[in-house]
Parts: sequence; structure tokens; C-alpha cells
Amino acid sequence: MAKETPRESLGQGKVVGSSDKALEIELADLGERRWVPRSVLHDDSEVYDDDDNKEGEVFVHQWWATKNGLV
Repeated sequence: MAKETPRESLGQGKVVGSSDKALEIELADLGERRWVPRSVLHDDSEVYDDDDNKEGEVFVHQWWATKNGLV
């Protein structure tokens, strides 16, 4: 059985910009916008692209949230 990657919720968010490698997400609970690399979005995240899934709860890998002072 594969080990699940620890996750951290950044709360509710909405995609407001994008590039090939990252999404600019307006984080309602933090009151700010952050560029989040697509590679650190957790599989459980409701926000993961700039088309259909651009609003909802944002989950990222815990190590990234810690490294960037979000927890």
C-alpha cells in the first residue's frame, strides 16, 4: 500500500491567474493571493486547474505549506 502524502488545507480559494507551472490563487481565509506550484497541489485539493476546478478548498503538500510559512 502506498504511503499517503501529508496535506495541509489553505482554506477556500479561487484561481485568479495561471501559468504552465503554477496557479495564482486568491485564498479567502488568509486574505491574500499566492502563486502555488501545480506540483504541490495535493490529490485531495478541490482547486487544481484554471478551467473547471478553480474554486473550492485548497490542499497542498504539508512540507510546502510549512516551508512557505502558511502553517
